[in-house]
Amino acid sequence: MVPILFLLNTDLSTPFEYSINPASDISYSISAKVYDDCGAVNTSNALIISTTVSCNDGVQNGNETGIDCGGSCTACANQPCINPTLISQGRNAMQSSYFTQYPQWNADRLVDGIAGGSNFNHTQNELKPWWYVDLGSNSKVTRVHITNRSDCCGNIIKKFRVFVSNAPVTDFNAIGNVFEYNNSSGMPVVMFRTLQI
Repeated sequence: MVPILFLLNTDLSTPFEYSINPASDISYSISAKVYDDCGAVNTSNALIISTTVSCNDGVQNGNETGIDCGGSCTACANQPCINPTLISQGRNAMQSSYFTQYPQWNADRLVDGIAGGSNFNHTQNELKPWWYVDLGSNSKVTRVHITNRSDCCGNIIKKFRVFVSNAPVTDFNAIGNVFEYNNSSGMPVVMFRTLQI
C-alpha cells in the first residue's frame, strides 16, 4: 500500500516529516505535486530512498525476521517465526451477530486455516461489530495476520482495532489495542497485513 499525503496551504518555513514504521520495503519513491490557484500542476522528479537495516532501531526492517534480530543481525532469541504456529486454528471463535442471509459466514470461518477467496465471516449491519477467538490458554502472540475478503466488497470495512488480551475486550475504546485501521474509503478489496507485536 502506497501512502499518499496531502498538505494544503503549506510552505517551506516548517519542514515536513513523515515516518514509515516499520520500513519493510527495499526502497520508497517520493514525489511532490504543487497546485496553484488556477489549477496548474507541477510534479517534482521522484526521489528514491533506499532503506538500510539497523540492528538497534527498535523496528523490524530489511531482512530482519524479528525486531532488531535475524537476517543480517544477530539471531533472534526464542524466535517463534522460524516455524510459526497458527495458534488460532480450530479454536473457539465468536462474533457479535450473524448475517441471516448467509449463516455459513460465521466466526468459525476465520479459524479454519483457509485464507482469502470466499472464506470469510460476516455480521449483520451494526454499530461496532466484533469478532474474537479464544486461544484456550496463555500464549505468546508475536504476529497477527489479517486477510481481507478478496472476492468483492472488502471496502465496507472502514475502521477496526486489533486487541490481544488475557481478558475479553468489551469496548472499542478500551486501551491495549495493538493495531488500528481507519480509512473512510475502506480497505482495498485485497489486503494482507502482518502485525508484529
